[in-house]
Order: sequence, then structure tokens, then C-alpha cells
Amino acid sequence: VTIGNTSFVTLTNNTPIVWNIPTLISAFGCTQEDGSCILTLAAEDDAGNINISKITLTIDDRAPKAFNITTNDSNAIVTSADVINISLNVTDTNTITSVTLNGTNLTRSGSRYSTVNSTSQFCPGVTNGNCMLTFSAADIAGNENRSETLSFIVDQATPSVKSLSTSDPDNIIAPTALINITANVSDSNGIAAVFFNDTIPMLLASGNLYTLQNTTSYFCPNITDGSCKLNFTAIDNAGNRNSTETLMVTVDTSAPAAPNVTQTPSIVTNSDNVTLNITWN
Repeated sequence: VTIGNTSFVTLTNNTPIVWNIPTLISAFGCTQEDGSCILTLAAEDDAGNINISKITLTIDDRAPKAFNITTNDSNAIVTSADVINISLNVTDTNTITSVTLNGTNLTRSGSRYSTVNSTSQFCPGVTNGNCMLTFSAADIAGNENRSETLSFIVDQATPSVKSLSTSDPDNIIAPTALINITANVSDSNGIAAVFFNDTIPMLLASGNLYTLQNTTSYFCPNITDGSCKLNFTAIDNAGNRNSTETLMVTVDTSAPAAPNVTQTPSIVTNSDNVTLNITWN
């Protein structure tokens, strides 16, 4: 009894009706990486009669394909609490037996596999820094693809906000004065936005310097005399917020009071020296 495709091997019989041979598939001459290999089985009896049969083997030497990885995060910079939806396509000529992400099984819908978890579950122990996730896709033949990865930057740190100032040297300002407020804002993973009073965008002037120009009454509405607190909010690319920094200015619309003036001597000529004492209560 012989069997093969382009190469043939001879089977041996353990019993008169059971013939076998333990061998590699390549011994049959099957060269396909992914597809069918048809074997010819020839059985000859002592009289020289031959029975020819065909046996089809399915050859699968190729690992599944994993591609089109997507998440619900736009920039791969996340906080530990962010909930991330991760999905990808996995295909194979034959049956996919498992798709995992760092050991977690993904849910299948057609050729799309997905999972939803928080960053802290995907990246345990990482509070600030890089986190790399590895996909594993296995088929029924035991081929495995572990070449696809997904990386995030985990960022729990709030942005730095400092050097708050106005263009007025002493921050005592009339309501109609045009002033420029500035803030130095930075973050290791980038700044998404800076706001004055939490809603009004500040503009990036250069480097880490953000600025906004308007009148005092715009920054301090309904304050004509007294203290005014300017609030700043910085948001980084992970969504961390810093709203703790403020700047105090004084709005002043009152003219100085009339002074008390005394003169020594009280009566003088044009050639006399005089001392004027001017005081405000």
C-alpha cells in the first residue's frame, strides 16, 4: 500500500486490514502552504489487482491575519479611568479558534473581534508612561499570529499652569483699560486647550505661552471697584484638568479724593521759598 502526492511512501500493516505510517506531511510531496493536497492511495493485492483512492488533506501553514486595529480614543493618550473600546479584524482560510489581547478573550462578530475595558485593566500598574498590548490570534491548525500590538500613553498628571500675569505692571486697572493676560502652560504629553473662566479659549502665542486680550470689564464683568479673581483652566491631551490657578487684579474707577494742602509761610511774595504739604486722608 502506497500513498502520496508527488512523493509516495509505503504503509505497513499492523493487522491484515489496518495499514499505517507515521510521517511528516512533506513526505507526501505536498508543497502547499495554505490549501488542499490530494493524495493518491494505491492498494495492490497478491494477484496484482490495484485499487486507487483519493484522499484530500487540508494544509494550513499560515497564521491568521490580524489588521484594521481601531479604538475609541483619538490620540492614544489616556487616563487610567478611561474606558477603551478596542477592535480588529482577524481572518484565516480555516477556523479561528481564539483571539486574545494580553490574555483576555475578545468577542467575535463576523471577522471583527472586540473588547471593552478601562485603561487600568488593560495596563495594570501603569499610572504614567507607555503601555503596549499584544494581540494573539490562533487558528485550528495551531498557527498563531502575535505580531500585532497596540500602544497607549497613560497620563494621570495634570498640566502645569504658572507665571500668570497681565500687561498692567501693578494689576490695578480701570474697567475700560485694554489688558493682555498670559499664562505659561505645559504638559509632557501636550496641551489640548487653555481657557479663561473655564469657557473662553486662550490663544497659543509661542512655546508654552497662552494669551488673551480684552478690556478689564470683559474679564471682570459687574465689578467697578474692588478685587477680581481671574480663573484659568488647562486641559492636556489625556483630558486631565488643572483649574486651581488664579490671578487677582483690582478694578479701580474712583478718582483720588481732594487733598488737604497747607502752605508755609501762608503769605509769600514771588521771590519767597514756600513749602507745600499735600496729604490725602
